[in-house]
Amino acid sequence: MIEYTRTANAGGLLEMDGVRILLDGVSQAVGDYLATPPDILDQLLSAPLDALAFTHNHRDHFLPEFVRQYAKAGQLPRLIGPKDVAADLPEYSVITAPTKAGAVQIIAVPSRHMGAEYTDTPHYSFLLKGSSMVWFMGDASPLQWQGMERMPHPDLLIAPFAYASTEAAWRITESLSPKRILLTHLPSREQDGEGLWSAVDQIVRQYGEGRVRRPQMGEKCVFN
Repeated sequence: MIEYTRTANAGGLLEMDGVRILLDGVSQAVGDYLATPPDILDQLLSAPLDALAFTHNHRDHFLPEFVRQYAKAGQLPRLIGPKDVAADLPEYSVITAPTKAGAVQIIAVPSRHMGAEYTDTPHYSFLLKGSSMVWFMGDASPLQWQGMERMPHPDLLIAPFAYASTEAAWRITESLSPKRILLTHLPSREQDGEGLWSAVDQIVRQYGEGRVRRPQMGEKCVFN
């Protein structure tokens, strides 16, 4: 069983095989994108976690202040992220090599951030392998996976809205053959100045919420 609770703009808390991993699970508001609500932050600070993993050092995905607060409250679990995350947390050990949290293997996959302006942004996506396989994309560009061989075919793909925002991106997403897809990194409908929701709604209508879901902040999704 996989349980995933959205706790941030583009991330959340993954629970699998008795392991709890926070993936880009804290954020501040950036533009139209949502911050982690204070009540969820309080819950996370008091929650037992086995690993904290951050795809990159943008504040809609990563808050160093949260890591420091969590460390003060108890023992800091495994901390995983690229070099600019490590640079913001020099007092802690930030790892990039494959590691295990309980029965779950965590693999940091070097990947390219979406957008030409972010070409130099260090970025990972994360493969999590236990009784099921989860691929957490962060802000990894879907275009880089086009035509690649020997790609993982996850049970659950957690990806930003861009993976469903155009027909070309959706074809690439489909080529990854995920059993289920969670789309994140969407603004609230009231703040959707770029019309992102309409493209995602169309994909959901076409494939059904049994295959594609868009969790709201604080919503828990359970997959058998």
